[in-house]
Amino acid sequence: NDCPSTVARLLDMGIPSFLVSSSLLLIVAQRLARRVCKDCREPYEADEDSLVPYGHLPQGLGSCTFYRGKGCATCNFTGMRSRVAIYEVMPVSPEIRDLILRNAPSSEIREVAESQGMKTLRQAGLLKVIDGTTTVEEVLRVTLA
Repeated sequence: NDCPSTVARLLDMGIPSFLVSSSLLLIVAQRLARRVCKDCREPYEADEDSLVPYGHLPQGLGSCTFYRGKGCATCNFTGMRSRVAIYEVMPVSPEIRDLILRNAPSSEIREVAESQGMKTLRQAGLLKVIDGTTTVEEVLRVTLA
């Protein structure tokens, strides 16, 4: 359930494509991922390119410091504490409106949205890995299709 598939869900509910097309301004999809516990997190070095197979678009950062939780009393020895939201935001542009009117498949809508700058849920999650908020494993867990 990502932004492009929201259009298909609305159409499957029987809403005419001309209404969906003219009514939508923006679609937001979200997931909650667990945060690395700040009390027991441990740094480790990894190359930003190690995230590319998971859909990350390299930003030229090279070596990065990622974090994982060791486990402590604060987090009940899980290494994770509280949650952070990961968002996918898709503005409905005129091109996407045309695709909706033509009943284009979600994959085509996704392709156009990404070409217009939309970050997928996974890409947004991997940015949270780079800033030390969560782990690669957690992002993969919450964004599996």
